[in-house]
Amino acid sequence: MPIPKPNIGETQSTFMGRCVSFLVDEGKPEEQAVAICYQEYRDANKTEAHKKYMTWKAYDNKIKSFQKYAERIFYRALRNQLKQYLDEVKKRDKIDIDLEGIITVEPMLDAYKKVYTRVMKVFGQETLANLKESMKKEVSVDWDVLIAQWLAGNEVLNPSDTTSKIVMVTESTKRGVRKAVEVALKEGTSVQRFAKELSYMPDFSYRRGVLIARTELVSASNAGSVLGAQASGVPTRKVWLSTQDDRVRDTHLAVDGQTVENLEATFEVPNIEGYTDKMQYPGDSSLGASPSNTINCRCTVIYEPYDDNI
Repeated sequence: MPIPKPNIGETQSTFMGRCVSFLVDEGKPEEQAVAICYQEYRDANKTEAHKKYMTWKAYDNKIKSFQKYAERIFYRALRNQLKQYLDEVKKRDKIDIDLEGIITVEPMLDAYKKVYTRVMKVFGQETLANLKESMKKEVSVDWDVLIAQWLAGNEVLNPSDTTSKIVMVTESTKRGVRKAVEVALKEGTSVQRFAKELSYMPDFSYRRGVLIARTELVSASNAGSVLGAQASGVPTRKVWLSTQDDRVRDTHLAVDGQTVENLEATFEVPNIEGYTDKMQYPGDSSLGASPSNTINCRCTVIYEPYDDNI
């Protein structure tokens, strides 16, 4: 019988216990069994660490290939929201106006849909292809329809939900404008000058577009990946793969290798507030995960197919 191999995420003590027991039952002296199993664990972990890094690096490189595209899309959405306000300022010749119904979620909703649709499709197709060997039958997926359904049913992009991403991003923009208006009124800034200065506000900057893009690319890519896994019909566990460099946050390093039993199960991820967030995948905020676990996250999810007949 072959020597047992460590499972992904298995601790040394757990592996040694089952490996030594197995080899002793096979007739190996205990001292020899311990030596064999210890070396097996070391060799496997060395290989696994490199494999994990290469898996994450490939994911990171693919994410970066979408970065400039997403940055432009989200920056354009911010500028369109600015235009909504400035058009009204020009029309009324005043800056102190009610922003409700003026700065709307539509430009941001359109941006999210464009980025998510494009990114989810690529990562969904890749995951489906990676699981092909474990599939019991070929599946045909209309990605445009599948992703449209996902977007329509996801509370994260619901314009009527005050906790949705598009609403929260838009409300943050409104707060920035209101604060700037308050300062301008106190200082007696003219309408024309204020309109010009507003264009350079951080709320409408390319830098903010970059931050939104980085966060949403991770969310969209992992959402697409899970969608691809679901479309495959393959019974599989989900495994959290943390960022494999020294910039990974401690809370995500702590869950590296955390495995859940099926695609519907959630990861338990500690946040900086001292609580635990439930997340379907890295970047997921649909279950109320805190910004500390989603903003600028660069983690991903990988899969462990299994035979559900065993």
